[in-house]
Amino acid sequence: MALELDHIILAVDDLAAAMATLRAEGFTVVPGGTHASGATHNALIVFQDQTYIELLAPTGAEPRTDVAAPDFRSLLGRSGWAGYALRVNNARSLVKGLRRRDVAVGDPFEASRERPDGKTARWQMAMLEGTASPFFIQDITPLNLRIPDNKEATTHKNGVTGVISIGFVVADLETAIRRYSQLLGVLPSVNDSGAHFDLEGIWLTLMLPENDEMQAHLDQRGDAPYQLVLRSRDASLSGNTPARKVLGAQIEIARGVVTSRQWEE
Repeated sequence: MALELDHIILAVDDLAAAMATLRAEGFTVVPGGTHASGATHNALIVFQDQTYIELLAPTGAEPRTDVAAPDFRSLLGRSGWAGYALRVNNARSLVKGLRRRDVAVGDPFEASRERPDGKTARWQMAMLEGTASPFFIQDITPLNLRIPDNKEATTHKNGVTGVISIGFVVADLETAIRRYSQLLGVLPSVNDSGAHFDLEGIWLTLMLPENDEMQAHLDQRGDAPYQLVLRSRDASLSGNTPARKVLGAQIEIARGVVTSRQWEE
Protein backbone atom coordinates (compact mmCIF):
# COMPACT_ATOMS: atom_id res chain seq x y z
CA MET A 1 0.00 0.00 0.00
CA ALA A 2 1.43 3.37 -1.05
CA LEU A 3 2.05 5.84 1.74
CA GLU A 4 1.90 9.60 1.23
CA LEU A 5 3.03 12.45 3.43
CA ASP A 6 -0.09 13.96 4.96
CA HIS A 7 1.33 16.63 7.25
CA ILE A 8 4.19 17.64 9.50
CA ILE A 9 3.54 18.84 13.03
CA LEU A 10 4.99 22.07 14.39
CA ALA A 11 4.61 22.21 18.16
CA VAL A 12 4.01 25.73 19.54
CA ASP A 13 3.11 27.15 22.92
CA ASP A 14 0.79 29.96 21.84
CA LEU A 15 -1.30 29.28 18.74
CA ALA A 16 -2.30 32.88 18.00
CA ALA A 17 1.27 34.14 18.33
CA ALA A 18 2.62 31.33 16.14
CA MET A 19 0.02 32.09 13.46
CA ALA A 20 1.15 35.72 13.41
CA THR A 21 4.81 34.69 13.13
CA LEU A 22 4.20 32.34 10.20
CA ARG A 23 2.04 34.92 8.42
CA ALA A 24 4.94 37.36 8.70
CA GLU A 25 7.04 34.71 6.92
CA GLY A 26 4.68 34.85 3.94
CA PHE A 27 2.51 31.84 4.73
CA THR A 28 -1.27 31.81 4.69
CA VAL A 29 -2.37 30.32 8.02
CA VAL A 30 -5.96 29.18 8.56
CA PRO A 31 -7.58 28.16 11.86
CA GLY A 32 -8.01 24.40 12.12
CA GLY A 33 -10.13 23.85 15.20
CA THR A 34 -10.07 21.85 18.42
CA HIS A 35 -9.40 18.11 18.64
CA ALA A 36 -12.01 15.84 20.19
CA SER A 37 -10.02 15.54 23.43
CA GLY A 38 -10.38 19.29 23.96
CA ALA A 39 -6.75 19.47 25.10
CA THR A 40 -5.18 20.63 21.81
CA HIS A 41 -6.12 22.92 18.96
CA ASN A 42 -4.42 23.73 15.70
CA ALA A 43 -3.97 25.94 12.68
CA LEU A 44 -2.96 24.86 9.18
CA ILE A 45 -0.57 25.98 6.45
CA VAL A 46 -2.00 24.15 3.46
CA PHE A 47 -0.16 23.56 0.19
CA GLN A 48 -1.35 22.88 -3.35
CA ASP A 49 0.01 19.31 -3.21
CA GLN A 50 -2.51 18.52 -0.40
CA THR A 51 0.13 18.38 2.32
CA TYR A 52 0.21 20.84 5.19
CA ILE A 53 2.02 22.08 8.26
CA GLU A 54 -0.02 21.66 11.43
CA LEU A 55 0.60 24.22 14.15
CA LEU A 56 -0.31 22.26 17.26
CA ALA A 57 -0.78 23.92 20.65
CA PRO A 58 -2.35 23.13 24.02
CA THR A 59 -5.71 24.69 24.83
CA GLY A 60 -4.99 24.65 28.54
CA ALA A 61 -7.89 22.27 29.20
CA GLU A 62 -7.59 18.75 30.51
CA PRO A 63 -8.49 15.94 28.06
CA ARG A 64 -12.15 14.98 28.05
CA THR A 65 -12.90 11.65 29.68
CA ASP A 66 -16.29 11.16 28.02
CA VAL A 67 -14.87 10.60 24.52
CA ALA A 68 -12.35 8.14 23.12
CA ALA A 69 -9.80 10.49 21.60
CA PRO A 70 -6.00 10.56 21.31
CA ASP A 71 -4.13 12.97 23.54
CA PHE A 72 -1.72 14.81 21.26
CA ARG A 73 -0.08 16.64 24.17
CA SER A 74 2.74 14.07 24.10
CA LEU A 75 4.00 15.88 20.97
CA LEU A 76 4.20 19.20 22.80
CA GLY A 77 6.56 20.61 25.39
CA ARG A 78 9.23 22.07 23.10
CA SER A 79 8.69 24.37 20.11
CA GLY A 80 9.75 22.97 16.75
CA TRP A 81 9.09 19.97 14.52
CA ALA A 82 7.41 17.33 16.67
CA GLY A 83 6.14 14.63 14.34
CA TYR A 84 4.45 13.77 11.07
CA ALA A 85 1.53 11.80 9.66
CA LEU A 86 1.26 9.52 6.64
CA ARG A 87 -1.93 9.26 4.57
CA VAL A 88 -3.35 5.85 3.66
CA ASN A 89 -6.37 4.58 1.74
CA ASN A 90 -7.21 1.75 4.12
CA ALA A 91 -6.00 1.90 7.72
CA ARG A 92 -7.02 -1.67 8.56
CA SER A 93 -5.19 -3.08 5.58
CA LEU A 94 -2.15 -0.97 6.47
CA VAL A 95 -2.11 -2.32 10.04
CA LYS A 96 -2.23 -5.90 8.76
CA GLY A 97 0.70 -5.20 6.43
CA LEU A 98 2.75 -3.56 9.16
CA ARG A 99 2.18 -6.48 11.50
CA ARG A 100 3.28 -8.92 8.78
CA ARG A 101 6.54 -6.92 8.70
CA ASP A 102 6.80 -7.22 12.50
CA VAL A 103 6.02 -3.56 13.11
CA ALA A 104 4.22 -3.05 16.45
CA VAL A 105 1.11 -0.99 15.71
CA GLY A 106 -2.22 -0.53 17.43
CA ASP A 107 -5.67 -1.08 15.96
CA PRO A 108 -7.25 1.76 13.95
CA PHE A 109 -9.57 4.09 15.83
CA GLU A 110 -11.65 7.14 14.98
CA ALA A 111 -10.52 10.70 15.71
CA SER A 112 -12.00 14.07 14.87
CA ARG A 113 -11.58 17.84 14.93
CA GLU A 114 -14.32 20.45 15.16
CA ARG A 115 -13.65 23.33 12.79
CA PRO A 116 -14.33 26.97 13.67
CA ASP A 117 -17.40 26.86 11.38
CA GLY A 118 -18.90 24.06 13.48
CA LYS A 119 -18.31 21.30 10.93
CA THR A 120 -16.47 18.18 12.10
CA ALA A 121 -13.73 16.40 10.18
CA ARG A 122 -13.41 12.71 11.02
CA TRP A 123 -10.73 10.18 10.23
CA GLN A 124 -9.34 6.78 11.15
CA MET A 125 -5.94 6.72 12.85
CA ALA A 126 -3.38 4.03 13.55
CA MET A 127 -0.46 4.64 15.87
CA LEU A 128 2.80 2.80 16.38
CA GLU A 129 3.36 1.36 19.81
CA GLY A 130 5.65 3.42 22.02
CA THR A 131 5.66 6.58 19.91
CA ALA A 132 3.24 9.25 18.68
CA SER A 133 5.08 9.80 15.39
CA PRO A 134 4.60 8.90 12.71
CA PHE A 135 0.94 8.03 12.77
CA PHE A 136 -1.30 6.97 9.90
CA ILE A 137 -4.50 8.65 8.83
CA GLN A 138 -7.43 7.65 6.60
CA ASP A 139 -10.17 10.19 6.03
CA ILE A 140 -13.78 9.28 6.80
CA THR A 141 -15.23 12.64 5.83
CA PRO A 142 -14.08 14.25 2.55
CA LEU A 143 -10.41 15.25 2.52
CA ASN A 144 -11.22 18.91 1.92
CA LEU A 145 -13.21 19.03 5.15
CA ARG A 146 -9.99 18.31 7.05
CA ILE A 147 -7.61 20.04 4.65
CA PRO A 148 -8.97 23.16 2.90
CA ASP A 149 -8.32 23.11 -0.84
CA ASN A 150 -9.61 26.54 -1.87
CA LYS A 151 -7.26 28.99 -3.59
CA GLU A 152 -7.32 31.46 -0.72
CA ALA A 153 -6.00 28.84 1.73
CA THR A 154 -3.36 27.30 -0.56
CA THR A 155 -1.86 30.51 -1.98
CA HIS A 156 1.08 31.94 -0.06
CA LYS A 157 2.86 35.29 -0.45
CA ASN A 158 6.23 33.52 -0.36
CA GLY A 159 5.19 31.42 -3.37
CA VAL A 160 5.35 28.04 -1.62
CA THR A 161 3.27 25.35 -3.34
CA GLY A 162 4.31 22.11 -1.68
CA VAL A 163 6.84 19.89 0.04
CA ILE A 164 10.03 18.59 -1.53
CA SER A 165 11.44 16.67 1.41
CA ILE A 166 11.29 16.02 5.11
CA GLY A 167 14.63 15.24 6.72
CA PHE A 168 15.63 13.24 9.79
CA VAL A 169 18.94 13.01 11.62
CA VAL A 170 19.93 9.44 12.55
CA ALA A 171 22.78 8.00 14.59
CA ASP A 172 23.43 4.98 12.35
CA LEU A 173 22.38 5.08 8.70
CA GLU A 174 22.26 1.33 8.06
CA THR A 175 20.16 0.67 11.16
CA ALA A 176 17.81 3.53 10.29
CA ILE A 177 17.43 2.30 6.70
CA ARG A 178 16.35 -1.12 7.95
CA ARG A 179 13.85 0.39 10.38
CA TYR A 180 12.32 2.85 7.92
CA SER A 181 12.20 0.25 5.13
CA GLN A 182 10.28 -2.04 7.48
CA LEU A 183 7.93 0.80 8.38
CA LEU A 184 7.37 2.25 4.89
CA GLY A 185 7.49 -0.99 2.91
CA VAL A 186 9.90 0.45 0.30
CA LEU A 187 13.65 0.65 -0.17
CA PRO A 188 15.51 3.97 -0.42
CA SER A 189 17.97 5.36 -2.90
CA VAL A 190 21.26 6.04 -1.14
CA ASN A 191 23.94 8.60 -2.00
CA ASP A 192 26.52 10.71 -0.20
CA SER A 193 23.84 12.95 1.31
CA GLY A 194 21.91 10.08 2.92
CA ALA A 195 19.04 7.68 2.24
CA HIS A 196 15.97 8.93 0.38
CA PHE A 197 12.56 7.21 0.50
CA ASP A 198 10.10 8.23 -2.22
CA LEU A 199 6.63 8.88 -0.76
CA GLU A 200 4.66 9.48 -3.94
CA GLY A 201 6.96 12.28 -5.09
CA ILE A 202 7.98 13.66 -1.68
CA TRP A 203 11.27 12.54 -0.19
CA LEU A 204 11.78 11.28 3.33
CA THR A 205 15.50 11.70 3.88
CA LEU A 206 17.72 10.13 6.53
CA MET A 207 21.05 11.83 7.18
CA LEU A 208 23.93 11.56 9.61
CA PRO A 209 24.73 14.55 11.83
CA GLU A 210 27.21 16.87 10.12
CA ASN A 211 27.54 19.54 12.81
CA ASP A 212 26.86 20.26 16.46
CA GLU A 213 23.35 21.56 15.75
CA MET A 214 22.31 18.36 14.01
CA GLN A 215 23.84 16.27 16.80
CA ALA A 216 21.98 18.33 19.40
CA HIS A 217 18.73 17.77 17.52
CA LEU A 218 19.35 14.03 17.50
CA ASP A 219 20.21 14.00 21.20
CA GLN A 220 17.24 16.13 22.26
CA ARG A 221 14.50 15.21 19.79
CA GLY A 222 15.37 11.75 18.53
CA ASP A 223 12.94 10.68 15.78
CA ALA A 224 11.34 14.10 15.35
CA PRO A 225 11.82 15.68 11.91
CA TYR A 226 14.87 17.91 11.54
CA GLN A 227 14.18 19.92 8.40
CA LEU A 228 11.41 20.63 5.93
CA VAL A 229 12.29 21.67 2.36
CA LEU A 230 9.46 23.46 0.57
CA ARG A 231 8.91 24.14 -3.13
CA SER A 232 8.21 27.66 -4.41
CA ARG A 233 7.22 28.73 -7.92
CA ASP A 234 8.40 32.27 -7.27
CA ALA A 235 10.89 32.44 -10.12
CA SER A 236 11.49 36.15 -9.48
CA LEU A 237 13.79 35.14 -6.65
CA SER A 238 16.91 33.26 -7.69
CA GLY A 239 18.38 30.42 -5.68
CA ASN A 240 17.07 29.00 -2.44
CA THR A 241 16.22 30.66 0.83
CA PRO A 242 18.92 29.46 3.24
CA ALA A 243 17.63 26.98 5.79
CA ARG A 244 16.81 28.74 9.03
CA LYS A 245 14.77 28.19 12.13
CA VAL A 246 11.30 29.62 12.57
CA LEU A 247 9.63 28.85 15.90
CA GLY A 248 12.36 26.28 16.47
CA ALA A 249 11.70 24.53 13.14
CA GLN A 250 14.31 24.31 10.37
CA ILE A 251 12.76 25.39 7.05
CA GLU A 252 14.29 25.81 3.60
CA ILE A 253 12.46 27.16 0.54
CA ALA A 254 13.66 26.06 -2.91
CA ARG A 255 12.91 28.81 -5.42
CA GLY A 256 11.70 28.27 -8.97
CA VAL A 257 9.82 25.27 -10.36
CA VAL A 258 11.51 22.30 -8.68
CA THR A 259 10.37 18.71 -8.95
CA SER A 260 11.32 15.94 -6.54
CA ARG A 261 13.11 14.20 -9.39
CA GLN A 262 15.20 17.30 -10.12
CA TRP A 263 15.99 17.53 -6.41
CA GLU A 264 17.21 13.93 -6.37
CA GLU A 265 19.51 14.51 -9.30
